[in-house]
Amino acid sequence: MRKQYISDYVYEVVFKLYEHSADLGYVQAYFREAQLYEIGKGVKQSCLNATLSYKFIAESTLWINNIRQGMDYYLEKDYLKAFYTYALASYEGYEIAQNNLVYIYRTNKLNNVIHPRKIMLVLNLLYKQGNYKALYEMGEIYKEQNKEELSVSYYKLGLKKGDLRNLLPLSMYYEKHKDHDRALKYMNYFIKQRNREKEISNTKLEKIKNVLESTLLYFRKYKLFFKNMYNFKQKNKVQ
Repeated sequence: MRKQYISDYVYEVVFKLYEHSADLGYVQAYFREAQLYEIGKGVKQSCLNATLSYKFIAESTLWINNIRQGMDYYLEKDYLKAFYTYALASYEGYEIAQNNLVYIYRTNKLNNVIHPRKIMLVLNLLYKQGNYKALYEMGEIYKEQNKEELSVSYYKLGLKKGDLRNLLPLSMYYEKHKDHDRALKYMNYFIKQRNREKEISNTKLEKIKNVLESTLLYFRKYKLFFKNMYNFKQKNKVQ
C-alpha cells in the first residue's frame, strides 16, 4: 500500500484546529497539539510547548469544567465573568487558565476594573512554573505604570530566556535613549524572527493586519537607519 504524503500546509491547518479546540478546554486536543510540537509538524518544533501541553493533560481534573465555563463566558463576551472563572483555576496552578486570564485582561482593557497587582500574581505563578513568556507581560504592565527601569529589566530577562518578543520594546527603549545603533540591531532581529514565525492568515482581515504591522515595523527600521546615518555624519564632521 502506497504511503500518502501530507503537505506542510495541511499540518499547519490541522495544528490550528487542535489549538482552537485546546483553547476551548478539550484535553484530547492538547495531546495532539503536544505531539505536533514534539515532532515540529504544522508548527515550529518546541520541546517547551510540548511539555506544557502534556503538563496540562496530566493536571486535568474537575477544574476542566471551570476552564470550559470561562470559555463560554468569553464567547458570550462576558469578559469579567470569564476573568474571575479563570482566576479560580489560575490560583490552583492551572497554566491554561493562567494564560487565558492574562489574554482576557490584555485584550479587553480590564485594567480599569481589575488591579494590575492581581495580574502580576498570576504572571509570577506562570514564571515560577517555568513559563518564561510571563516576563514580557510583566514588562508590559510596568511600562503602562511608567516604571521604565522595572519594565526594561523584565524585557531584558525575558530576552535572555529566549522570548524574542522583548526585542521590540527594547528597541524602542534604546531609540528613546539615543542608542540608535543598538535599537536598529534589535529591530532587525525582531523583523527577521517575525517573518520566520509568521502564522497562517486565514482571513482577509488577518492578512491586512499583518501587512499594516509589517509596514509600521519597516517604517521604524528605516527611521532608525537614517538616524544612524545622520549620527555617523555628525561624528565625522566633529573629527
